[in-house]
Amino acid sequence: MNSAYDVQTWTQNSSEPGFSSSSHEAFQPKKKNYTPLLLFVLTVISTVWAGSIHQGVNIFTEPLLFYKGLPFALTLLLILGVHESGHYFMCKLHSIPSTVPYFIPMPNILGTMGAFIRIKGVISNRRALLDIGMAGPLAGFVIALPATIIGYRLSEAVPITPGEGIMLGRSVLTWMLEKLFMQTPPPGYSLTLHPIGFAGYIGLFVTAMNLLPVGQLDGSHIVSALLGRKQHQIASVTVILLILFGALWPGWWLWAFLLILTGTKHQVIRHDARALGNKRRILAWITMFILIITFVPIPFSFGTFTP
Repeated sequence: MNSAYDVQTWTQNSSEPGFSSSSHEAFQPKKKNYTPLLLFVLTVISTVWAGSIHQGVNIFTEPLLFYKGLPFALTLLLILGVHESGHYFMCKLHSIPSTVPYFIPMPNILGTMGAFIRIKGVISNRRALLDIGMAGPLAGFVIALPATIIGYRLSEAVPITPGEGIMLGRSVLTWMLEKLFMQTPPPGYSLTLHPIGFAGYIGLFVTAMNLLPVGQLDGSHIVSALLGRKQHQIASVTVILLILFGALWPGWWLWAFLLILTGTKHQVIRHDARALGNKRRILAWITMFILIITFVPIPFSFGTFTP
């Protein structure tokens, strides 16, 4: 049932006064699921740890310096949380049951593997499919874009020291943002990206990944709602392009393999004659345009820094 309680049938002992031995309905509260809260707390810890590591601090040996990891952690969690909340509230709007967002803690460079919701109901019409598919990427993008701009503005020029490190690639959008909002460092200096900017960059990258029109990704929901069975051909072309991009960054080969493994085709919604409407279609194509401007051919690479 949709109420906060499950109705159960029970039989009262006939020896108790005021009750017969017939069956009665009683309300028993549902057990609360604390798993999403627990995962969120663990993800807060893991992302704060990751953010502090970026700043040369280990919060497990220097716990009082935990605040060093907060700018990165809070920004990234906000982007991921808003993205998934977009899906969640759109499911509510269309009366489709779903879970609340689940965060995934992970001891990696980001401290997380992202977040997700599980849709429990059936999406039976294209309007709902399109709305749910668009809501997450658009909501996350609205947070990731200003976060990236703020991070670029806060980035500082530091003297170049010899060594190796991770270099971030450029999308069309981040290239434009760098030109508009990043200062040009003097000779012998380089810009150190502020943690908020790094979280924003990751948010834009995650948005692009989710907008790939393959399988059960958000982009696949959108393209399937717009074009129906043509999504199958578009998904195949997308996978081939990812394999080709693997020559630039091997991570695309892994991503293509996982997409093939989990299935590239989206289920087509039949018997839905209702028009999507021009507003929805325009917003959908704007959303897919975000994929083009945020896609990074070489997201990460290792490089040597020399003065």
